[in-house]
Amino acid sequence: MAATSGEIAKRLKRTRLALGFEKQADFAREIGIEKTLYNPFEKPNSGRRITLKIRDRFGVSPDWIYCGDQSFLPLKLHQLIEKAREV
Repeated sequence: MAATSGEIAKRLKRTRLALGFEKQADFAREIGIEKTLYNPFEKPNSGRRITLKIRDRFGVSPDWIYCGDQSFLPLKLHQLIEKAREV
């Protein structure tokens, strides 16, 4: 089943926070894109899809971002994301 844009936005935010990036601008800079390009990804119904830059930089599986499947995440990141769920 395809994830809604709202579900994708929530997982992106949880992932960003779990990686220690409080600000979207810092995270965007780290993955090599402008904040203005990244910002819509965390908004529900934006209709935008994230690039694979997050995967390339942090090992975050697109399966997690788009489907909620945590099985391909590095263990440490999985644990951090679970903690970020409370945010």
